[in-house]
Amino acid sequence: LILVNEYCANEELFDKESVKISDLLIQDIQLYALVDEMLKEDKYQVQHTILKGIIKRKYDEAYSLNSEDRILLEYQERLLEPSYMSFSNKKFK
Repeated sequence: LILVNEYCANEELFDKESVKISDLLIQDIQLYALVDEMLKEDKYQVQHTILKGIIKRKYDEAYSLNSEDRILLEYQERLLEPSYMSFSNKKFK
């Protein structure tokens, strides 16, 4: 965490090491949660956005779905949306 703080304070170092940092964070979700919370400060907004984008891209690459699985996942996500759930509850009461 101290190194992440140093990386964020030094933009040049952050740019150079952001991929390395993201690799570490992807391997340890608890560490990612801590770093994510730390970077929510206004002064780290740019670094937070960059790191989040890199991590999202790497997760998307590692866990990509074929079209059938993606359609099924989107359907399941829609079923779990609060607005859909409240509508369904009213409909069946």
